[in-house]
Amino acid sequence: MSSQITISTLESQHVATELFKQGRLEDASRLLSETISQKESGDLWNDWAVVQLGLAERALRRALQLGPARPEIAANLGVLLFSTGKRDEAVPLLQQALASASGPPRVQIETLLAICSGNENEDSANPLGCCAGKIPLVQRGQKMGRPRGSQFHQAWRCRGCGYMFFDTPPLESLAAYYQDEYPKSATSWYNADNDYEESHCASRAQDVLQFVKKYSDTTTPLLHECGCSFGGTVAKLRSLGYEATGTELNSSAVRDGTSKGNRWIFAESEADFFRHNLADYDAVYLYHALEHMPSAAGFLTDIRSAVQKQGIVFIAVPNSFNYFSLSKSFTDNSWFAFPDHLHYFSSGSLPCLARAAGYEILEADTRMLASSDADAAALMGIHPDSYEWQLRERVIQRALMGHELRFVLTPVGSGVASRFAEQTRNTHAICMQAREQEVRLLEFCAR
Repeated sequence: MSSQITISTLESQHVATELFKQGRLEDASRLLSETISQKESGDLWNDWAVVQLGLAERALRRALQLGPARPEIAANLGVLLFSTGKRDEAVPLLQQALASASGPPRVQIETLLAICSGNENEDSANPLGCCAGKIPLVQRGQKMGRPRGSQFHQAWRCRGCGYMFFDTPPLESLAAYYQDEYPKSATSWYNADNDYEESHCASRAQDVLQFVKKYSDTTTPLLHECGCSFGGTVAKLRSLGYEATGTELNSSAVRDGTSKGNRWIFAESEADFFRHNLADYDAVYLYHALEHMPSAAGFLTDIRSAVQKQGIVFIAVPNSFNYFSLSKSFTDNSWFAFPDHLHYFSSGSLPCLARAAGYEILEADTRMLASSDADAAALMGIHPDSYEWQLRERVIQRALMGHELRFVLTPVGSGVASRFAEQTRNTHAICMQAREQEVRLLEFCAR
């Protein structure tokens, strides 16, 4: 078929379809391109794209004939065949490409092979619903986890990013653990006096107010803390003149907090609290609480309506991809705990968390070198505050490998998301770049 034939747009589509069926892909592509140049439409572009897929398959097959040992050609053809439903043909090509693949491409190929073999089922899914599924967390050839009684609890990681997690135990046993065992095991720091310590409260309150001022125009923000423990930060914000409340499932902690005169903390779930406190919150914040939730994404989904119009969610959690765990051992990290900490997020996993819960990522950073000064000193092997210490710390934080991950979210479609659209795009790009680094280093650590 050539440009010498003059026919209507509808006739062109019919002729192009027949040419495609006859395998005359170049003629079909040429005819559709000429027709589009005269008058484009969605149907014409769709037909053109389908023809290009056929041309791409033909080109890749020929390329593989000329370079049968080229893994990148095998990968490209395998992915194309998979996407067009030719999975039986895709499998040997993907297996050929897998032998030399690394980083994110390797994860993608493994995922496609798992789907082709029928292994991509509920057992291989992870709590964020990442298509990459899950694999055991391995370090120096050893599976990582935590023993509890006579049982070893395997830690898992996403195959495509630094997200790590433990399987969630039955909710009844988890509730019993937090009501009895957890408070007794953490009495040295989990108490009202420690929670109301001035510098501790002032630092956290300042963090919250810093983000509120950055993303909100109001001078009278409405604030709420999820998992507020004894309510020290809530009390500090109230003393500074801000309207703040908190919720905490541990009724004993709330009782101890109210005994200090704090009337703004409540022993109930956030879902129940927001159900009878229908207000537009400017900021909801969580300090080392999200990692405890049976379903982190589900929890963020439940509280989204509270900040849907104009609010943000500020979160601080253990960073799964931290330098201490990678250089020493995950088992040497006190924050690697079960059943206390069920989820471990990284900057590279934040896009998956945000997608699963309906949020945009405004910003993310890390801080701290370890969970304690002693651990940090042992890690660095040099005197704190020395030049070498400060240099290494800056490098670690620049790589987003600090011990604590801090990030700010806002619901998709919120006023904040609209005003800071460019920033969210940039932050997403940074997180995706971090994801590539995470996959490479976690594969290295597993050897």
